[in-house]
Amino acid sequence: MEARRIALLVNPAAGGGRALKALPLVEAELARLGLPYRVQRTESIRHARELAAAAADAGEVPVPLSGDGLVGAVASALRDRPGAVMGLLPGGRGNDFARVCGIPRDPVAACAILATGVARPIDIGEVGRKMRSIL
Repeated sequence: MEARRIALLVNPAAGGGRALKALPLVEAELARLGLPYRVQRTESIRHARELAAAAADAGEVPVPLSGDGLVGAVASALRDRPGAVMGLLPGGRGNDFARVCGIPRDPVAACAILATGVARPIDIGEVGRKMRSIL
């Protein structure tokens, strides 16, 4: 079975530039693994959601190379698209979601999961849209 094309969504500011610095190494590893991909730099959370939705609609796998903020934005964009799959490559500071999922902190090492991993469903929730002060 042919691998689905990856839409690598890169937040240039993630991790103080960590994601952008890792990009050439990630691209080399994706090529070495034979994974078809294209790279898009995000300009904002809204832009990232648009890119993720368009990628999923085109049958691609949106893969944020960023931190938890962009991962959440991509997941939000895909929540109403049955059959949509996302990957992730940690490129932020905390990378909490990647850690919880057992994805290596090193984005180059995490590329192997894109090649051999198995998609699994996750539950997402939505919190009310009104912000309330706790003070």
